[in-house]
Amino acid sequence: MLGRLSSDLYRYVNWKWVVVAAIVFGCFIAFVLPWQAEKSKEATGGGESPDSSFLYSADDLYRVAEHYGESGRSAYIQARFTFDMIWPLVYLFLLVVLISMLYRVLPVTSRWRWINLLPFMGWGMDMLENLGASLSCSGIPSEHL
Repeated sequence: MLGRLSSDLYRYVNWKWVVVAAIVFGCFIAFVLPWQAEKSKEATGGGESPDSSFLYSADDLYRVAEHYGESGRSAYIQARFTFDMIWPLVYLFLLVVLISMLYRVLPVTSRWRWINLLPFMGWGMDMLENLGASLSCSGIPSEHL
């Protein structure tokens, strides 16, 4: 099944898909991300976000959630299940399309061609991180607040 998905991506992705993916990504960067950042800043009181850190601990998450307050935590959770479901799909689309274009020069029998599926793993991990952070913020133990 995965081999078929990888092969189909190599077969169907072309320069038109690259242009579309780049335009969608560029529009998201130029318009949607600044809007979401401002909305988040207003809702959370301008505090830091765990999403802007490469790594963060449970204590970091609890500290940020405490700063947000109840309404900020609610807005954070809502953003994880709206904006942060769409944004990863946008960069997933761009990465899959670009990798499929760049690696199509490899022989069809090369195992390296499966690398165009790697962004799906990153997308899955991002979804798990969003779920974990949301669950943590929704049920923060009282000793952390």
